[in-house]
Amino acid sequence: KGAHDISRMLNMLAQYFRLTLNKGKDIVSLEDEMNLAKAYLEIQKQRFHNFDYAVEFPPELADRLIPKLSVQPVIENAILHGIQNMEGHYGRILVEAVPEGEGFVIRVEDDGIGMSEEQVDRLYASLHASSSPSSYGLYNVWERVRLFTGETGRIQVESKPGEGTTVSLGIPGQAGAWDG
Repeated sequence: KGAHDISRMLNMLAQYFRLTLNKGKDIVSLEDEMNLAKAYLEIQKQRFHNFDYAVEFPPELADRLIPKLSVQPVIENAILHGIQNMEGHYGRILVEAVPEGEGFVIRVEDDGIGMSEEQVDRLYASLHASSSPSSYGLYNVWERVRLFTGETGRIQVESKPGEGTTVSLGIPGQAGAWDG
């Protein structure tokens, strides 16, 4: 009973672990990172059943480099803090990468509960606090992006209560000083 669902979940878990391990590499192609995002989203959709998702990026960005596991923690926040906290809400998550100048931007957008300006301000403050950040996942993503880009990357959080949140990671064109 439920053998098809179990088989699908096991296949997604296997793909997720294969992409996560990635032969010990800390830096991966955008295509691999987006495939990891798809696997993670599919696993979570099987668990929660209350959201749809899309993962989009143009082929010309597929070989661009990014620190591994830069997107998954942002997606996890979107599910757990955005969509799961909205009672009776069927949500939507969009993960997209788009060119920006010589670099690119990855956006994770949800239509969940959103945050007030004060909450966003506290989140930014915790990203720059070396002790006890309030969002470890986002703090670790920011640290990896910051180190990878030689401090030229950026993180941006836009949110409105009741409308959702968009987290953007900006990777400049000459990023890649980190040799993982």
